[in-house]
Amino acid sequence: MRQVLVVDDSPLVRRVLAKRVTSLGLGVCEKSRVADAATLVAGELSCAVIDLELEDGSGTDVAAVLHARDPTLPMAFFTGGAAQIARLKAVKANRDPARL
Repeated sequence: MRQVLVVDDSPLVRRVLAKRVTSLGLGVCEKSRVADAATLVAGELSCAVIDLELEDGSGTDVAAVLHARDPTLPMAFFTGGAAQIARLKAVKANRDPARL
C-alpha cells in the first residue's frame, strides 16, 4: 500500500497530520528528521507533506532526495516560521525539482 509521508520534528504535529490522513482512509508514514525521511523508497509513497524547518536540516533537503528518486512525487510544504529563502526553495522544489 502506498502511503502519505509526513515529515515534522514535532510529535504533536505529526500525530495531528497522521490522524487526518488516516481518517481519509490512507496509509501514513511518519518521520521526524531529514536523515530518516531520506531512507524511504519514493516508489512506496503517494505524496509527501513536509515541514520546512527540521532539527537536522530543511524540508527542501528531504524534497531533493525524494525528487531525485521520483521526480513526479507530489509534495506540500508547511512551516510555522521559516525564513523567506526556505519558503522560496520550497516553491522552486514544487515547480522544478532539478533546481533544488
